Amino acid sequence: MKLSFKQSFVRNGMFIVMEVILPRMLLVVNLNFLVFSVYLDDMTGQLFALFVLTVVAIGFAIRLALLVIIF
Repeated sequence: MKLSFKQSFVRNGMFIVMEVILPRMLLVVNLNFLVFSVYLDDMTGQLFALFVLTVVAIGFAIRLALLVIIF
């Protein structure tokens, strides 16, 4: 039986790896926003970084709730 990409992605455990890597990538992007915001003396990068952190926190809360419901 041939598995689709989505089925093999979940079955091989890559979903967990993606859940770990994605927030870290967003944090690195936030670090770039903050550094360039300070370098260019502009507040927009800091505000955007705060928005992205809020979105990451909401996503983490949803994933944690789903984990608690599943197990």
